[in-house]
Amino acid sequence: MEKLTFNQFPFLAELGLAEDNLGCYRAGQWVGNGATVTAINPANNQPIARVRLASIKDYHDTIAAIQEEKKRWMATPAPARGEIVR
Repeated sequence: MEKLTFNQFPFLAELGLAEDNLGCYRAGQWVGNGATVTAINPANNQPIARVRLASIKDYHDTIAAIQEEKKRWMATPAPARGEIVR
């Protein structure tokens, strides 16, 4: 396994990131069952952290969750939606 430079960037932990991260946000939780990619620092080409991408199943489950949330959002009165967006 490659040596990461994650610890050189303390702000990443403040953002809730770690050396290994899940890359798909669905229905209030992070998931990822696909391939793992390494995030590279463009300034020096050093690896920073790893991200587990969404699998095809994760993608389909996420689309289904979006469709359900869309129904709830459309049922929310317009003034309430405006307050949320604002």
